[in-house]
Amino acid sequence: TDNDKEILSVDSKIWNVIEQSFSRISFTSSDIAQLYEERYKEPIKLSVISTYLTRYCTKGKLLRTKRLREYVYSLPISSS
Repeated sequence: TDNDKEILSVDSKIWNVIEQSFSRISFTSSDIAQLYEERYKEPIKLSVISTYLTRYCTKGKLLRTKRLREYVYSLPISSS
């Protein structure tokens, strides 16, 4: 609903996009930006997304590998 969108933080929105769209495939910050803007109908800077993705990696919530000139992210494979 629209109310949910108001309440969610940017952090939560980015994480929702990752969990809902990239649970089994790798992605880049550009992929997140595109889906984020489609889903939430609001602009977001790539630098903001990159900052959150780096935080998720630091916390162990995401894996990051370098492919050519960009980073590619993925969710760790869960044992459950």
